[in-house]
Amino acid sequence: MKVEYALTLADYKAALQLHARQTISRHLGNFFVHVMAPVVACLIILFWLYEAVFHGDFLASQPSAWVTPALFASLPFLQEWSIRKTFKQLFPSSVTNMPVSFSIDDDLIVSAIPDRSEGRFYWNAIDHFAQNEKVTLIYVAKRRFIFFPTRAFSPEQRAELNDLVVRHGVKAFIC
Repeated sequence: MKVEYALTLADYKAALQLHARQTISRHLGNFFVHVMAPVVACLIILFWLYEAVFHGDFLASQPSAWVTPALFASLPFLQEWSIRKTFKQLFPSSVTNMPVSFSIDDDLIVSAIPDRSEGRFYWNAIDHFAQNEKVTLIYVAKRRFIFFPTRAFSPEQRAELNDLVVRHGVKAFIC
């Protein structure tokens, strides 16, 4: 089966999100970076502002103390900027405007960006497989994957892909 699709930033974000949800350590790490660290940093900043306003001029005497909480408070924004920058570097506009092809059969998986790159992977080289309603990941190593939007496949092709995964004994993470 062969499918062509256009790469989008939303698909890339969905792939990173699915990758982050697969293990407890990745899930907890993302929770810390996206929720806990910014909340704690904002609480520290609010406390320091309260102290500065009601108990003296803390801002003038300790300006360098604001750097670390401000950095932690900005982690979600820095993460979003980093994702966008990485996507633009990996897939420039010249690539996202052309269709990417993905073909899969009983022997081989081929992912190709025309005139740029092509990856060929035999089933015995596939580490594991992850899929949700937005994106499908095929891991070629523990932390390296190729991704494609699940919407690119028809229901029959999706069932065939899942059958190939089961037939070749690849560990699957489907949610």
